Amino acid sequence: MKAAVFEDLERIVVKQVLDPILDAGSIIVKVEACSLCGSDIRNFHSGIRSGIKGQIMGHEIAGAVVQVDKVVSQFSVGRGSP
Repeated sequence: MKAAVFEDLERIVVKQVLDPILDAGSIIVKVEACSLCGSDIRNFHSGIRSGIKGQIMGHEIAGAVVQVDKVVSQFSVGRGSP
């Protein structure tokens, strides 16, 4: 999948990354739209806490649920809350 990755101060690169793996108790959402918020902009200019690099940016998303772990009951494939 493609992702916007924070590589360094004022350097975000869109690149191919591995698809996520479904963890226990989790869901996977295929992102159809994403935006950046004020904290993303601050991190772009000032860095992420503890000097973290290689983080995928953007957490304001809309999309469709494509995988759901068997213990999750609040979501189902293809939609959000039942």
